[in-house]
Amino acid sequence: LLNRSRDDGGAVQRGRVVARLLRNPGALFPLLVLRQRVRACAETLSRAVAITVGAMAVVDGGAGVAAAMPSTTQATQATQAKEDA
Repeated sequence: LLNRSRDDGGAVQRGRVVARLLRNPGALFPLLVLRQRVRACAETLSRAVAITVGAMAVVDGGAGVAAAMPSTTQATQATQAKEDA
């Protein structure tokens, strides 16, 4: 469903997704499951990047890079705020 809803540049067109969901409402549940999986992966990746950048700052002896990165708590809170909106 998502691949068939892409434009020539590869972007997913929301209108096409909605139109296809109206024709095939059974596809909604797998899309919602996919959404949760992508969100969980993004959060894990965010934590890994924050840890890596923090470790690099420690090795370099400075906190400049680490200070520029949001903490994992801040990143999780920002993600949660987006979900709630």
